[in-house]
Order: sequence, then structure tokens, then C-alpha cells
Amino acid sequence: MYAFRIKINDEEPIVAGSEDLGVLNAIINCIRRPKDFTRGGSDLDDGQLFFTVGGLSRRNQDALEEYLYWVPDKSLNVNDIISIEVIETSTADPVVETKEVRTRPYDEREKFEECKRIYLELREKYEV
Repeated sequence: MYAFRIKINDEEPIVAGSEDLGVLNAIINCIRRPKDFTRGGSDLDDGQLFFTVGGLSRRNQDALEEYLYWVPDKSLNVNDIISIEVIETSTADPVVETKEVRTRPYDEREKFEECKRIYLELREKYEV
């Protein structure tokens, strides 16, 4: 199976991967927001830096799909070093967190009604 061998600074590396994965990702996030949302100011906060390693299981129709996490939202600091090596292996570290994928049956009529509602709501704003 494909997997990621990930090392953060001087920590022990982890191997993220699973035989039944449909998706495997490693994401570094930097989020900065206006200090005052209510006034729409351009002054930004110091921001949040965090790192996530996860995936989405791709199982047969009888089993529930899950979001799998090996590194769920780890805080980062300036000058942290993250290395990611793409490997093939037969074993990986166990996940530390899972979340059930919430799915609902697709209803064509319901989707049509939702799109119609949004169209009618925004029509005046965009039509010339």
C-alpha cells in the first residue's frame, strides 16, 4: 500500500496509511482572520498554524466509511520542520482518531428544490 512516513522536528516518525484508503493527505494550514469580523477590518490576527494527516476509507458497501486521522490538527510554530516521504509498505501506524462519514441518500427532487430556492433567493442580486 502507499503510505506517508512523516517526521515533525525531532519526533519519532509515523507511518500513515491503510489498505482500504480512498484518500490519504497531509495538510499544513495557516489561517489568519480579521481581528474584528464585525467591522470588516483589514487588521489580521497572528494566525493559527497546524498540520493534519488523515484519509478517507474506501470500504465495501456494507461497511461504513470513516475519516481516519494519524495527526489530527497538531499545532505548529514558525521554524518547525515537517518531512514527508511517500513509501510503499505492508504496515502502518494505527490511527489515533476516526469519524464516521455522514451520508444521506441522494434525492434528485430535494436537490432540485434546494437549487431553485437558492436561485430565487439570489436572482435579483445577479440578474441584470
